[in-house]
This record gives sequence, C-alpha cells and structure tokens, in this order.
Amino acid sequence: MALSVTTSGSVMRITLSRPTAHNVLDLDVVTSLAAVLLPLQATGNLPPKYNGNKPSARHKQQQQQQQHAESIRAVVLASLGPSFCAGADLRAFALGAPYKPTSGNEEGCRGGTGRCTSANGGSKSKIKSSSSSSSYAGEFAAGLFGALRAIRGCRVPVIARVDGRALGGGAGIVAACDVAMVTRRSSFGFPEIFSGLVPAVVSPYVMRRTGPKWCSSAFLLGKTFSSEEALAAGLVDNVWPSTDELDSAVNKACHEICIASPTAVAEAKKIISYVEGEDDKLDAVQKHLCVSLETAVNSHDGQEGITAFLNKQKPAWKQHNTHNS
Repeated sequence: MALSVTTSGSVMRITLSRPTAHNVLDLDVVTSLAAVLLPLQATGNLPPKYNGNKPSARHKQQQQQQQHAESIRAVVLASLGPSFCAGADLRAFALGAPYKPTSGNEEGCRGGTGRCTSANGGSKSKIKSSSSSSSYAGEFAAGLFGALRAIRGCRVPVIARVDGRALGGGAGIVAACDVAMVTRRSSFGFPEIFSGLVPAVVSPYVMRRTGPKWCSSAFLLGKTFSSEEALAAGLVDNVWPSTDELDSAVNKACHEICIASPTAVAEAKKIISYVEGEDDKLDAVQKHLCVSLETAVNSHDGQEGITAFLNKQKPAWKQHNTHNS
C-alpha cells in the first residue's frame, strides 16, 4: 500500500509507504491522503450524530469513525526509506494513469530527480498520448490540491516528520503542514523545470512559508538545497542531527499538543487561516494552478521532458544548449 495509517493514543501517523519508488505521488496516493484526513476537517464533514432511531450497521460504523476522529489530537506525516517524497510519478503522466508495477519489477519512476526503472526490460518509455496524459495530469493536479488543502484544513496540527529528500510535490506537502521537523541529512528542491513542468499546485503553500522572493530562486533555478537552507528560508521549522533526536522532538511536540485544550488548538488554527485569508486565496487560484500543471504536462516541452527523464536522456532543449559554463 502507498499509505499506511496507524493510531497510538490520540496521535494518528500517516506514512508514505513506497520506499522503493521513493514515495512518489500519483493520483491514488493523493486521493487516499485526502480521504484519510477528511474526518479531521475543521469544517465538519463528519456524518450526523445518532438521532434516536434504531441505528443501521452503516450508521454504527459512521459513529465509530466519528468517535475515532474526535479522539485524534495530532497527526504525524512520515515516510519509509531514503526519501520523504521525491515528487510526482512521471511514469503516471506518461501512462495517463497511476503506474502499476508487475511482480518482481521496481515500482517505476523515483520522482523529481531520481532514476527510473523501465517496466519493459529497458526499452524506451513513451508518452501514451497527449490527451490521456493531459487528462490524468488535470486529475492529479486537482487531487494534489485537495490533499494539500486537507492538510491545511485539519482541525488538529499536522507535523511533517522528514528524513531524506523532499522534492516538488513532496516539498509542497512539507510546506502545507503546520510544523515541519527534519533531519540534517534531508534535502529539498523544485526540479520540475528540468522536465518541462512547473511547481504550480504547491506554490501557494511554499510561498506562504517562504515568500515570493525565495520562491523565485527556488522555482526558476530548480536547485536542491540543504536542510539548513530550508530552515533559513522558513520552509521547515527544526533541524535535528539524527533520526533518534528527530523522533524524540516529534514525540515531544505531539505530547504538548495532546495536553493542550483541543478547542483552543482548533481555534488557533482557524485564526491563522482567517488572518491570512487562506481559504479565499486558495479558492481564487485553485483552477488556474491546476490548469497550469495540466498545460505544462501537455506542452511540447512537457512531453519531451517526461520522455527524456524516463529514458535517462537529455531533453532536446538541453542537447541544443550552446552556453559554455
């Protein structure tokens, strides 16, 4: 499974669980993440409480889910393997659907700037068709936007526990969380431009933490930066030398949240969102940003960049570059 969800006391832990694929994001992953967080939304998307009539089995199940959701006081978003999340799965863009590995195969593309193992034994990967790729890209963009809004909309704090690379959409997930705690070895970046794509959907969340000036450099240069650079920019909140110290800090933060007033914590989150005007801003830009990513995927450069990345080749624009550094 791409996601695993466990609960210990009042803390829910959501773990990105495709380490061999560097926890890349596809439509299944982002929609699953949003679904897990749905019962925790501050806007109250929970089923109605029992009204006195004989409850059905479905209503009992809804009641149990509601009671469980009400018991959660904090969420930790973690990962397995050497990467927190290496961004969108470019193989899914090529196929026009989430990539499904066959038995014995590597789970495909490792995302942002990682490598990709061909499912057909080394023959070149090709974009299935521009129409299917574009349609999937639009669905993925909307799904990722929904997952990021679900993180921001939780009535309880969401803590990113990061140990490893967080690229593109992975860095966007980190930015959307209320608190981001990382190890020193972690790194971040927005390498989309090297594949003909753009960090469109994640931009409001990254810009909220770091500001437009920093985003100009990060998005336009596509460089990878260290945990200390991320801390200085405001993308993350704490850097810890080791995973043991990171886990200790995450556990301490969860403890402090759990002994605080749940009503006050939820209200504090609402205040932050209200003062920033966050919901209005996101409503205004959502369609434009999703269309921007879909357009980029369906463009000539997007198709060329994705194909080149999957086949471990240079895209045409890089081959024809005459600049001497």
